[in-house]
Parts: sequence; C-alpha cells; structure tokens
Amino acid sequence: MIKMNSSGQTPPHKSNLYLKGSKRMHLIHHIPLPTSPLHSNPERTNMFRPLFVSCLLISFGGIASSDPEELEVFFQFFFKVYKNGTIEKLDGSGLDVPASLDSDTGVQSKDIVISPETNVSARLYATKDATASKGGVPLLVYFHGGGFSTGSAAYFAFHQFVNSVVAKGKVVAVSVSYRLAPEHCLPIGYDDSWAAVKWVASHAGGGGSEPWLKERVDFNRVYFLGESAGANIAHNMAMRFGSEKLDGVELKGIVLIHPYFLLKEPTASLLAVNEEMRSNITKLWSYVCPSNTGPSDPRINPVADPDLSKLGCKRVLVCLAERDPLVDAGKKYAEALRGRGEKDVEIFVSRGKTHVFHLREPDSKEASDLIDRVIANPESPRSLEPIPEVYNSSVSLSVSLIQTNRPQPSFDTRRYFLTMESNNPEIEYDLSHLCVVYKNGKVERFIGTEIVAPSPADPETGVGSKDVVIELDTGISARLYKPKPTNQDQKLPLLVYFHGGGFFVQTAFSPTYQPFLNSLAAQANVIIVSVDYRRAPEHPLPIGYDDSWAAVKWVVSHSGGNGEEEWLRDCADFGRVFFGGDSSGANIAHNLAIRVGSDGLDGGKVVGLVLMHPYFWGKDPIADETTDVGARTFQEKVWLSACPMSTGPDDPLINPVMDPKWSGMGCAKVLVVVAEKDVLKHRGWLYYEELRKSGWGGEVEIMETEGEEHVFFLEKPYCDKAKDLVKRVASFMKSI
Repeated sequence: MIKMNSSGQTPPHKSNLYLKGSKRMHLIHHIPLPTSPLHSNPERTNMFRPLFVSCLLISFGGIASSDPEELEVFFQFFFKVYKNGTIEKLDGSGLDVPASLDSDTGVQSKDIVISPETNVSARLYATKDATASKGGVPLLVYFHGGGFSTGSAAYFAFHQFVNSVVAKGKVVAVSVSYRLAPEHCLPIGYDDSWAAVKWVASHAGGGGSEPWLKERVDFNRVYFLGESAGANIAHNMAMRFGSEKLDGVELKGIVLIHPYFLLKEPTASLLAVNEEMRSNITKLWSYVCPSNTGPSDPRINPVADPDLSKLGCKRVLVCLAERDPLVDAGKKYAEALRGRGEKDVEIFVSRGKTHVFHLREPDSKEASDLIDRVIANPESPRSLEPIPEVYNSSVSLSVSLIQTNRPQPSFDTRRYFLTMESNNPEIEYDLSHLCVVYKNGKVERFIGTEIVAPSPADPETGVGSKDVVIELDTGISARLYKPKPTNQDQKLPLLVYFHGGGFFVQTAFSPTYQPFLNSLAAQANVIIVSVDYRRAPEHPLPIGYDDSWAAVKWVVSHSGGNGEEEWLRDCADFGRVFFGGDSSGANIAHNLAIRVGSDGLDGGKVVGLVLMHPYFWGKDPIADETTDVGARTFQEKVWLSACPMSTGPDDPLINPVMDPKWSGMGCAKVLVVVAEKDVLKHRGWLYYEELRKSGWGGEVEIMETEGEEHVFFLEKPYCDKAKDLVKRVASFMKSI
C-alpha cells in the first residue's frame, strides 16, 4: 500500500487518502461527471467538466472492498475518491497527440526529457521565423491546466492552443509536463515546474544543450503562461523567480488565463454555481495539496500573501471569463497586485464565456481574441503609460465608456474601513434582521445572499433575462429583463431598477426580485435593467449612489444605435426612461432623479419615477409616525451605518424634503407606493404632499395598499394585492 504525505508519500490527514497498489489498472467504465446545471444554465453545465471525457479510468489497486459504505464516493471532480481510500482517475493518454510539423501553421514541435529521474519533460514549439530572427525571439514557458491532476504537454487541447499562440506570436514555447496529483501531491508539481524553468534558464548566454533555446531565444524576454491550475503554477513560479533570481534571464511578464485561485470566503461568482460544483472546486485544493496551510495559503490565495509585491515581473495579464466561477477571485488578484506594488496589471474579459472555453472552442472568435491579446506586443509604447482594463472586442458592453466617463463622486466621501486585525468576535454593530458587523471585520448577512439564474424565457410570463458586467474593476453589474416581443420593430420603454435591502443586503440576482420584475416587465411591456451596486458596510454610501449612476450612464450609452448590448441598443426607447426601486432602492432612484435634474443625462430622457415603499427618514416624527425611541434609533443607526459621512437623519439623501434641489428633479411624473402597516408609510405620504408644493411642476400620484407590510409584494409576489400593485405601476408607465 502506498501512502501519500506532504511530499507525495503518505496520506493527507484531512482525507485519509490511500493509493492502493503500485500498479495502475485500467477499467472500462467512466467517471460520472457532474451533470447538474450550474446556475440552472445549460451553457454553464460543462464549464468545469474535465476535457478527458472519453478516457478510461485508472484505479490505484482496484476496488478493495465490496462493502457499499466503503464504496461510497465522497469526492468526485478530476478524479474519484472512495470512502475506503481507493482513487479512480481519468487516463488522458488516449487523447495525446505526437509532436510534429504543423503544415497549416508552420509550427514545429518536439518532445524533450528534462529530468529522467522524475520524468519531468516538455514539448518545445518554434516557427521558421524564430530561426531567422536576429537577437532571438521571446520565450513562453507554458503550464497546462487540469486541476493539477490531469493532462500533459501532449494532450491535444493544450497542444492545439500552444501551437496557435506560437504561430500568431512568432515565439518559442516550452510546454511543461509536471507530475500530477494525487499520485504526486503538491508541492511536487510546483517543484517540477521550477526544475523546468531552471533547465530553460540554463540555456541563457549560450549554455545548455537544446539548440532551439540556445540559438533562437532572447532570454531578456521570457514570459510564463498558464490556464486554470496552470495559471496558478505560473503565478507561483513568478513568485519563486522573485526570490530566487536566475542568472541571465529576465521575466518580463506572466499571463494567467482563468486562474485557479480561492479566497478565504466564497466570492459571488463561486456562490453562483450549485453547491456540489462549489464544493468540488474548493475541496480539490485539499486533495491535491494536503500540506496546505488553510484558506490563506498564498499558493492558492495570493491575495492573502504579504509578499505578493515580490512577484518577479513587472507586467501581468489576467484573462477572465465572465461566466467562470473563478472570475471574482481573478479580479481580486488583479486588484491586490495593483495595490501592493509597481506592477502593470491588465485584465481581459471574454463576455459570456465559461472556464477554459478556449480549449473547448478553439475556433471561436472569442478564443481567437484571447490569443490575440496574449501575444499583443508587450514592448509597444503604450506599455509606458498607465494600463487600463482591456475588454474582449466581443463583449456586449460599452464598459470603456463607463471607465472613461464615469463621474467623480458628487459627495464628500469619507473612507470607511473595517479592521481585519482582531480575531475577537465582538460585535461592532447589529442591524437586526439585515446583518451584523463584527469588530474583526466580518460581515454576517442574514438575508439576500441567495441567487437565482437568469432565464431565456420565464415559463409564466415569457420574459427573458440575462446578466451583464458593467464595470469589471468595481464589480458593477446588472440583470436585464426583456418581455416576449409582440412587434419586432417596436421600441420599448426602459426601467432602470434599484433593489432594496437597506443598502446592506440583497442583489439584482436574488430570487426575491425575479418573480416581481418578470411580472412587471411583462405587464408594463418594458425592458428592465436591475442594477447590482456595491453594498455597505464594505462599500459605504455614496459608493452605492455612484455605482448606480455609472450604471445609468452605461445604459444610455446605447442610445442612437451605440453600445454592444443588443437588448438596449436595438430594443429600448431612450426617450422613455424610468427610474424605480423599492425601499433603499427607491431612495437611490430618487437621488439619481435629483442628479439628472442638476447634471442632465446625455442620451436618455427620464420621464418617470416609481418609488415603492421608499426608505426616507427624518430627525423629528411626522403625522402618526412612531415616537418609540428604540424604533427611531434603529432607523437612524441603519442610515448612519450605511452612510457614515452623512450629516444625520435630516441629510437630504435620506430626508428629501430638506433638499433645496428638490424642485429641479429631472423627470415629469412620479408614482409613490406605500403600505398601510409599513413604518415608512408616513415618509412616503410626506414625500407626495411636499413634492406637490415644491414648485417642481410635474405630476405626482400615490397608491396605498391596505393591511400590508413593507415590501410585501416581494415576499408574496403572487398574492392579489401584489398583482394589483404591479398593475398600477404598469398602468403608470404606460400612461407616459
């Protein structure tokens, strides 16, 4: 019996894995790969399925027990782990291709052995142009993906990808074959990869025995490249290069494609997939690296690495796929690099694509765009300038317009940082049913953390929905809703909607909002853009206001046939734009309407405002509003926690009747919706009454629902009163 330890020889204590027997036995059945839908979207179902789908299994020692409990599978991803310790693994050798001269691209490849003792090897690639180039060509050292456990440099998908990069980039490439987990647990794969890097470096200055490296390569232009687990390796090799410089070699940059990084807490994109897939993605690290030190291990969580600034190169290109569960971790990595050192960090996003799509769809335009970005000339003059975000040319977003034109915050923002230095679980403040903020920086949200997938066509209403990223660096995004078309040539009104949640909870992707907005889009026959802005307390107001304004600017950038989001560009009537929201989202809608009145809105005309159970407050009680000290203190506490720079409960942001700019609000009609049993009802009525007297000049209407509580229409979307509310809002919008 062979046992694995931190060096690959004895079992990891966490999982008690054993590799039984020294011989590998081929089986004639397949590992059942995950088939449950990710995000309930068939397009995402295969994003993390191993590419070796037609291969035989390798079983280490066979199935040693017939006991059903012993045969229970408790981990299944790139390999299958049984309760009794047996491991079955996909054997991908049947999909390997030989090195050869590619007649289509002119790229020549050949295989070499780097270390006979460890069987570390590589496939080398070069073009005829590399031979003729004076001074040598750049060198690309490539590390393949496959969860640290599958694949090799000879695997057809990796071979095809590197072949294409070399053909377009006119570079020499070394594709490394390192030993794989779980037979050889990390750090063996890292050490093998470093051995390959050192072997490559031995050819600098005319040394070494490999003529393709010795005679063709400029060792002052070396790059590391990898995807998924290979991107993780590329990063870790760059970190090692920073501490163990190799003579005669300059690492100019690294390219990380869909990197496999995990953060201490699950990101939104990771939470967007089903529990089984999320568990597989996170548990994989423990199986391939049983010596790991936990969620802050810098090898898997470089964001937590205090030495991240010591990365051994100046330039980093992070390539992300919009629908990849790992996309948010990749963003955080790029942000961390920018914040900790003098690094030129670029981000490139492939819209609508999933993890390692370029290997599954090598002939797609997006894969071609990705390769073009990878081989873009790093020595161009633009490299001397601050590097902006780089977006795939196929992205259906006019994000660059937002990046360039996004206004500076209109308020005097005070930075609000939650310290992460203490492990004391003492509570900083408790916002009851919304969230608790601890003094150690942890934020615990009680509601609004679930998400639901968009749908091509809602079964009940026929409304289609999809998600878009508006700003990559800030994470601003949205869910779009489009009703079933009845007239292909008809332009539809546009509602920009802001979700509620006290500025602390809920998202545009919450199941709380999907039924309501589907119904509203269908009945009002409008396109809806439901904005996902950053939330307090991590991002205190006015950040949420400014994020929402950036989203509005992005929306109207599609007017006049501009922009790349077709639902907006081709279907929306930008002469009939509405703002709307519930609770704190209604507060946002109001404040943006004020902003339209003062700043204008090029490209769009806001004709109406829909405020449902708006979150407004004030220092002194009004009408029959509660005088209970505890209740009033709580409302003020929520506001000041969300907006610590506020002047208090009479701040015009929360008490609009105190706003001298109210009469200049930038729309013609307003509908205020209140509920009889809502503590905020009286503020809604005050808003209605005072707006009529403000000199504004528009029309304002109000609707009160008897016997109902705050945002009941979200909690009970199918009740009769919720349906009546939707009908009234739809009627209001159709009247303009």
